[in-house]
Amino acid sequence: PVFRAEEFGAMHNPEFMMVEWYRVGDDLQAACSFLSDLISCAIGVPTASQSTYAQTFRRLTDKELFDCGIPE
Repeated sequence: PVFRAEEFGAMHNPEFMMVEWYRVGDDLQAACSFLSDLISCAIGVPTASQSTYAQTFRRLTDKELFDCGIPE
């Protein structure tokens, strides 16, 4: 259980549950893969596909992330 009584708002709950873990030596990619595998196992869904922000931007917009077309 986690308690945060200092915050206020209509959607604020001062008590909630949080899961926290540490894996020595993992980088971001390993952490994402571990979390995807954990969720897949826990709720019985396929593992999530992973992509970079630039890949997702290109897929959704058909444009390169930093190609703004602004003349120099």
